[in-house]
Amino acid sequence: MESPQVFNIIWTQILTYWWVVSPIVLFFIFQELWLGYKTAKYLSEINWIILEIRLPRRIERTVKAMDHIFAALHAMHVGDIKTAERYFEGKVQEWLSLEIVGAASGTRFLIRLPDKFKNLAEAQIYAQYPSAEIKEVDDYTAYIPSDIPNQDYDLWGTELILTKSDPYPILTYPAFEGPRTEQSFDPLSSLMEVLSLLKEGEQVWVQLLAKPIDDKFNKWKEEGEKEVAKLAGREVKSSGGGFNPLSAVGEFFGTVFPEVFAGGATEQKKDSKEKKFTPGEESVAKAIEHNVSKLGYEVQIRVLYIAPTTIFSKAQGAAILGSFKQFNTQNLNGFKPNKMASLKPKWYDFNKPLVERGKKKGLLEMYKKRDFRLPFAFLVKPPKNPNTFVLSTEELATVYHMPTSLIQAPAVVRLEAKKSEPPPILPLVE
Repeated sequence: MESPQVFNIIWTQILTYWWVVSPIVLFFIFQELWLGYKTAKYLSEINWIILEIRLPRRIERTVKAMDHIFAALHAMHVGDIKTAERYFEGKVQEWLSLEIVGAASGTRFLIRLPDKFKNLAEAQIYAQYPSAEIKEVDDYTAYIPSDIPNQDYDLWGTELILTKSDPYPILTYPAFEGPRTEQSFDPLSSLMEVLSLLKEGEQVWVQLLAKPIDDKFNKWKEEGEKEVAKLAGREVKSSGGGFNPLSAVGEFFGTVFPEVFAGGATEQKKDSKEKKFTPGEESVAKAIEHNVSKLGYEVQIRVLYIAPTTIFSKAQGAAILGSFKQFNTQNLNGFKPNKMASLKPKWYDFNKPLVERGKKKGLLEMYKKRDFRLPFAFLVKPPKNPNTFVLSTEELATVYHMPTSLIQAPAVVRLEAKKSEPPPILPLVE
């Protein structure tokens, strides 16, 4: 059949049945618009606050303290959101924004969250860092104009995703700890050194959006079990459930005529026999099982570098990405730039400078709003957002934690004096 004839047939079908297809398409479009409107309204009514955390220069806590904090903050998870709540109230799961802000004046550690969780966050931080100082601060992004890039300032930025599937862990903080203190290494030391070299006017923003999840709606743990099963040579069972007619017919004939189907059954049983782990495969399997045994967060990492055009250097971007490379391993997981967030124009873009400028402004706007990047979807949504990934509390603490005493970079803003309770014998003035 020639192409014109095929086109004519398709066009004829469209003209014949448009009245059936159009309402369905319009319904899905209306559904997405309505859900987006209600969700935006719900989020706009949340009172978001930003907490700055400062610690004294000498602290005895390790990165594990932050692991405990994230495990406790997982209590933010609201559980099942009913369909009525989602479509009529716009209710969604709230999230944290964990931020590191570097400038010539110093490096600050911030957490943005709904104010109803302020007491929860402060209690957990003080429990692990009793000498910490926590104060509510203004949004630093408000002091940066939204029209960047312009004649005075330029920016570079990207988002990070994982190199492999979520169950594979990145290199976590236990791998940075040696038997003695002098042999240990803070996972953030590399990034802190980069930030300590910033010039006047340069800024680096690191943002980790972290949303607590459970395994009911996110198949993270199930994926981990499947990966271990593949390494072991076991049959990977589907979680779809339900009735499978072909399987039922096969089981029936296998039962009625065992002589005929015995060979196939024996062969299948032989093929499903587990293979022996190599030392490398065994370590990978153990790492996956350990990773998915912990609580998880849906995460999106975003990085920005802003500087005056006179001193702007793209080499700073390479240095920032290099500080995240230390979490990468060949047999497990790591970070890489997300192509969906690339600032480079496509080959087919006619006005490339204009497109690049628009992408930079868009990335800056998303950072300021602390929004997750959503996948493009029309009618059919992908089963998983390709712009986000799942990190365990151990992985999240590795990438974002309060700087330990092992970090010698002078740029970290710390408390100059340690707070303590007044002595009990202090005389009182009546």
